[in-house]
Amino acid sequence: MQKKRSLWIAKPCYNSKRRKKGRIQLLYACTEHIELALDVAVDEWEVAPKIEKIIDTNEATCNYCGNKATYTVAK
Repeated sequence: MQKKRSLWIAKPCYNSKRRKKGRIQLLYACTEHIELALDVAVDEWEVAPKIEKIIDTNEATCNYCGNKATYTVAK
């Protein structure tokens, strides 16, 4: 008897900038939504994420509200 192959369904990417097989690789967050980004990252990756403050002037916006991003959360 052959094993049944399950279909892999990608989770929503929350407007992430970098993706790998439908999974989140990088999140942008403002100071108001950094806790939400950390919760999403830990739930998705199951490891501690790397948090960096954005220093240079960039065009990145928060994935949750659209305001200017202050932090990046990466795997």
